[in-house]
Amino acid sequence: ALTTAVVEKRDMGSVVQATGIIRPKVGAEVKVGARITGKVERPYANIGDYVKKRQVLVRLEQDDLQARADQSAAQYQEALAVFEKARLDLDRDKELAKEGYISQQNIDTLQNNYDIAKARADKAKADLDYARAQLSYATIKAPISGTIASVTTQEGETVAAGLSAPTFITIIDLNRLEVNAYVDETDVGKISLGQEALFTVD
Repeated sequence: ALTTAVVEKRDMGSVVQATGIIRPKVGAEVKVGARITGKVERPYANIGDYVKKRQVLVRLEQDDLQARADQSAAQYQEALAVFEKARLDLDRDKELAKEGYISQQNIDTLQNNYDIAKARADKAKADLDYARAQLSYATIKAPISGTIASVTTQEGETVAAGLSAPTFITIIDLNRLEVNAYVDETDVGKISLGQEALFTVD
């Protein structure tokens, strides 16, 4: 008995073995380093780990940075208190000057004291912002989500930040890789734009 079937249209495909290069797209590989010099207190990631964006990767020792930030905060509060006192003195004596009880020279002196106090408070705030920024640099977080591809530092090691931040962790987003495969034209002579292509790697 013969087996019969209805003729129908189907997709045809071909399997081609090729060699090529797998590499991350632009922005899919990020090298993470330190913006300050310090000793690695504790690493939180190892090669092969998947990390999410903003996840802590490494903490540097930060006792001295914390102390500096606390000191800057205290100096800022002190400068604010002096500024507030100068503001109150100036506002009060301006009213008295309108009534002729205080000379313009005294008002000028109070105005000068106010301006100096304001400048010092602004400088103290800038110093505090800088100290807090330096403290934040001691906690190194993942800039992207991805897989840890390399780690070149360990606990107790000192990282030195110079003209360029030292790289000690590399993260790759494995969903954003591209393959440059070299296929002979005789193997793909019948393909056209828009057709689907699947690939697997060893």
